[in-house]
Amino acid sequence: MKQKLTLFSLLLAMLAMPRMAHAYTFSAVAPSGQTLYYNIANGYAEVVSPGTNNYVTGDLIIPNTVVYNETTYVVKVLAYGLGRGAFQGCNGLTSVSIPDSVTSIGLSAFRYCRGLTSVSIPDSVTTIGYYAFEGCTGLTSVSIGNSVTSIGNYAFQGCTGLTSVSIGNSVTTIGNYAFQDCTGLTSVSIPNSVTSIGSNAFALVRHIEYYGSATGSPWGARSMNGVTESDFVFSDSTKHYLLAYLGAGGNVTIPSTVDTIGRSAFQGCSGLTSVSIGDSVTTIGRSAFQGCTGLISVSIGNSVTTIGDYAFQGCRGLISVSIGNSVTTIGYSAFYGCSGLTSVSIGNSVTTIGPEAFEGCSSLTSISIPDSVTSIGNHAFRLCTGLTSITIPNSVTSIGDYAFQGCSGLTSVSIGNSVTSIGFHAFSDCTGLTEIHSLATVPPSGRSEEIYSPFYAVNTSIPVYVPCAARNAYMNSTLWSRFTNYPIVTDSVSIGESYHGSVDIIQPTCNNSEATLTAIPDEGYFFDHWSDGNTDNPRTLTVTSDTTLSAYFGRLVHDTIIIHDTTYVAVHDTTVVTDTVINTVYDTVTIVQTDTIWLALHDTVYVPQYIHDTVYIHDTVYVGVDDVATLNAKVYVSQGQVVVEGAEGNVVELYDAVGRLMATKQDNYQPLRFDVHANGSYLLKIGNYPARKVVVTR
Repeated sequence: MKQKLTLFSLLLAMLAMPRMAHAYTFSAVAPSGQTLYYNIANGYAEVVSPGTNNYVTGDLIIPNTVVYNETTYVVKVLAYGLGRGAFQGCNGLTSVSIPDSVTSIGLSAFRYCRGLTSVSIPDSVTTIGYYAFEGCTGLTSVSIGNSVTSIGNYAFQGCTGLTSVSIGNSVTTIGNYAFQDCTGLTSVSIPNSVTSIGSNAFALVRHIEYYGSATGSPWGARSMNGVTESDFVFSDSTKHYLLAYLGAGGNVTIPSTVDTIGRSAFQGCSGLTSVSIGDSVTTIGRSAFQGCTGLISVSIGNSVTTIGDYAFQGCRGLISVSIGNSVTTIGYSAFYGCSGLTSVSIGNSVTTIGPEAFEGCSSLTSISIPDSVTSIGNHAFRLCTGLTSITIPNSVTSIGDYAFQGCSGLTSVSIGNSVTSIGFHAFSDCTGLTEIHSLATVPPSGRSEEIYSPFYAVNTSIPVYVPCAARNAYMNSTLWSRFTNYPIVTDSVSIGESYHGSVDIIQPTCNNSEATLTAIPDEGYFFDHWSDGNTDNPRTLTVTSDTTLSAYFGRLVHDTIIIHDTTYVAVHDTTVVTDTVINTVYDTVTIVQTDTIWLALHDTVYVPQYIHDTVYIHDTVYVGVDDVATLNAKVYVSQGQVVVEGAEGNVVELYDAVGRLMATKQDNYQPLRFDVHANGSYLLKIGNYPARKVVVTR
């Protein structure tokens, strides 16, 4: 009975082997002298392997045609046969010339041909099959013809010597793991024809797989790229480990035709420095750029809707990220451990910031969370020690566990009016907090026990700003009663960007709705006005709603006033109409009086005042350009130089268009010549006379 079962099993196995009974139909000598083996299929010849005993060596030339039984067949396919690709394992093969009759490089065709250094893929080839060149470690460059439409899974996996790849402009699909572990790859040009980049397509993952107990022995192991057991520290007794190591990389532009970047597509590309993602990409897959430690900048197109889990995890060289307005979800651990990240711009369609999304981004100093966000996940900004303030918008309803835990640099937190719950330890260990704003009229709930409190280790005497009507509710809440200082009304004043100075604010209280603002200029500057036009300093303001103001500071430079880093020049070419009102036109003079310039901007008339040789109108400065005819001076441009004649004995100063001094000259006898290195407008001042504008063209 046992013998019958064995024979029956053998018969089944033989029937199940496709084309194994006939490994090849005939053999023929190639033009380069090697013997090749062929099958005839569908009227054409395909090159196959005869078995394990055929190893082609040297430089191979595959013919266009081959003769069998007095019939000529076109060679079209490098096929798979008898368990092997056509040239699989031919380590002595150094180069291959593939004829333009071949349309397909089949499964495992050159797999593990480690001595192969170059290959030219003709334009006739449309398909590169799975594993076609896997493990060809001697291959340094590949040129993929313009007729290839797909590069199969694992096609060039483990080609560690490969430094550059040119992909033809008909390729639409780059398969899973297609260039994985190509650790020498520094540049890849992805054409606009590509619509899909598969999982792990360019991932440079040096990995090792262990089977067995972490503490037991012996070990069963399979290692790649020289990684050994000593490179790893095991923390449990899991039977199977698949651990990622970093590889190399380059610069990559994802064309606008690609709609999906697959899972782990560029994982571990530590040499990758920049990525530009086209406007057609909708999904950045899980772990797509994980471990790309050299990545500095990422531009994410406006069509992307999802940034997958771990997408940029561990990209510690990443400095800035701009997330487009179409992204709705930032996945789990998407930017976890990006310790170099200093700024993030989040688009206004994001609804969910996933768990651990920015955890450990210790260099992040500020982040603007848009009003579209409804939830902030667990650990989302944990250990972002560089954050100094955070505003949680009114759209957010819940703040996850540990969301901002350990953000020791955080000094101010504003919680939106829709937040109903705050997870445990959400702000614990934020020891730098000096104030908390909560806009919710119903105190947000949270664990009240000290050990689980959202505000564990936060100073309980810091001021908590809440709506006046909700003050008692906060003070009696089991969570919020731990705080003892509730002095401030929710309606408050905040300061926008204020250059060259700062502002002190005394905020309104529940018993007093007035705020006091004091503008303090930096040394060498003066306060000019507030952003709403008011010029009082200090200023008392009655606050009826949240208000944002900016302070503008100026400085006097060479008879020119610069306010908010802007200088205004030219006035005497203005139309003068005595005692006449002209219909208001934006940015155009509409009212003038004899000897006095009046200016109307946006339907408002401002009276000027004069400072030195400068006309000062509201917050705009116009520098005089009167002629210097009384000196008989002549100013002109010659051969790229500004020339002044007739100004003998006077100090002559040349400024650029924004009032910066470029050169000073004086001569009692000779004309003065000033070198300027670029076309444009310059200001020339002779003695104590007003400056005049000089335009240099070449």
